[in-house]
Amino acid sequence: MKNITNLVLVTQDNCNECLSLKEKLLEIQYHYKLIILAEYDIKEFNAKRAFNGQFSVAITPALFVNNRLKLYGDTGIKKLHQLIKSNIS
Repeated sequence: MKNITNLVLVTQDNCNECLSLKEKLLEIQYHYKLIILAEYDIKEFNAKRAFNGQFSVAITPALFVNNRLKLYGDTGIKKLHQLIKSNIS
């Protein structure tokens, strides 16, 4: 049985790349049923990470797959599919 893959998208206001990546991830989520996608504003995300003694994110969008930073910035849908496939448990 496959495990659930957790995606965390870190975004900010007025970020066109963030919106573009979010749309692509929602499409991917439709194809891979065992994906949970969560979105956080960069300020909220960094506050939580600082509280836990973890590094902060400086660039948006940032994509974490199963708690590991995998991508900064936007990318094509094909590369996202490859990234997700290679990280599915």
